[in-house]
Amino acid sequence: MSTIPRELMLMPDMVYVPPGSFMMGLPPWEMIDDQVSNEGPQIEVKIEYEYLMSRFLVSQRKYQRLMRKNPSFYKPPEFLLKLDRPVTQVKWPDANEYCERLTRIYREKSIFYDRFEFRLPTEAEWEYACRAGTNTKYSFGNGENIDECKRYFNISPVPTPVDQFLPNPWGLYDMHGNVWEWCEDRYQSKGCNAEYFETKLLVNPRGPICGDERVVRGVGHSACRFHAYEDDIWGLDIGFRVVLSQIR
Repeated sequence: MSTIPRELMLMPDMVYVPPGSFMMGLPPWEMIDDQVSNEGPQIEVKIEYEYLMSRFLVSQRKYQRLMRKNPSFYKPPEFLLKLDRPVTQVKWPDANEYCERLTRIYREKSIFYDRFEFRLPTEAEWEYACRAGTNTKYSFGNGENIDECKRYFNISPVPTPVDQFLPNPWGLYDMHGNVWEWCEDRYQSKGCNAEYFETKLLVNPRGPICGDERVVRGVGHSACRFHAYEDDIWGLDIGFRVVLSQIR
């Protein structure tokens, strides 16, 4: 029986993610150069709780409505685009503040009790939801067919509307590409919490305890990851999506 109230489960823009286990990261035979060295080694991860993840990236419309600003480079009216594209050039503290404001609004409206909150996903939550029960390179296969890839993610340098491509098996859009996405986790740097990825099993991981940068995910296969400083807008294309869960 779910511990998430029914009224939250019925939120149309949120997708239910069940507890489960998966292999996080790239398998050894795919780690062929330095470019992907931070995407492994592969490790078993167990997530013992359920949560909801936003079906879409946070759009410019939603971000602007709540934060009263739109930092995106590609935005109307200059580029004659609509606000249904993902918000970009968002700093990590601003993405975190968005989640905190959203939580306050829902609590004030008594939509959920104090035990729930909106927040950024952990890296493990992100990849688990991205894989959606699959163990292939992408949630739709291994990506050998370029025409199939084009059905699932954006290959243009300009962000596209958040619902333009096909979702993954759990109903999440743009997990393999549109813009990079902030995660809650700190990025592990050399000599910092080095044992974090040296265990055989991680249970409900929340990332290393130290590190000057944060993890960003997306724009590629299921294990694709990079990192950026919290105040770094990193060109044009860091956005985010939110998770709704019980307070940990």
